[in-house]
Amino acid sequence: GRSASRPGTFALAFEDGQGEVHPISQPVLSRLMQSAAARPGAPGGRPGCSIRLAVISACHSAEIAGAFLEAGVEHVVAVEQDERIADVAARKFSHAFYLALFVGRTVAEAFEAARTAVAHAPAGGFGISGAVEHRKFLLLPAGGPHHTSLFPHLPRVRQRDLSLLARELVVRYPCSHPEHFVGRHADLWLLLQRVLRGRMTVLTGPRGAGKSALAMALAHYVSDRRAFDRADLSDGVLWCQAGMLKSAGKLAAALRAAVDASWGP
Repeated sequence: GRSASRPGTFALAFEDGQGEVHPISQPVLSRLMQSAAARPGAPGGRPGCSIRLAVISACHSAEIAGAFLEAGVEHVVAVEQDERIADVAARKFSHAFYLALFVGRTVAEAFEAARTAVAHAPAGGFGISGAVEHRKFLLLPAGGPHHTSLFPHLPRVRQRDLSLLARELVVRYPCSHPEHFVGRHADLWLLLQRVLRGRMTVLTGPRGAGKSALAMALAHYVSDRRAFDRADLSDGVLWCQAGMLKSAGKLAAALRAAVDASWGP
């Protein structure tokens, strides 16, 4: 999006692991992409970029897309330079776009399928117009060779992979995301800092203040970013209902049982 410190300039905003913004300007992004662009052994035996597709589903991202194109990325999806994109529209586009790619559609076909999904999606109470939002997405370079499939022959998933995925999903999403979680992002950030910097964090407050909703939101925040994950899935986020427990001993036993059930003793 636009840079607040330097009007007229654009940058991609990343997270730094602490919930803070880490902006990457176009010149910096260009240098990063160029350093990874030329690689021997590219398809066809020619040096080229190892990245074939970049999706920049962010407001005003058409200009920043130039860094990817200059580095040799074949297909870049971005948003019109003078337009903002609604989060709901971006999620709907991404879901339809990647699904179409993974079933073997070409990049051009997947792009059109995703735009169509956005154009005809219900507003869902968010006050957006799919007929307007879908026109903001661009497939660059214009007129490029996008009639190619990136995943023409995906291998079948092995049974072992399915069991690991099932276990991972159980651990990743321990509770439902709180509905209507609005206006508490500062509290969420402060709680995140406590959790990242300490071994134990206790969240207290009067009944009905929203402690559970805040904890649920944080659980999803760190799960989505895999903040505590290990390669062997021996760590992560676990949600344990302990509201009916009346002693520290019972709480410790419940936590131990929940950990053993998810990761083994």
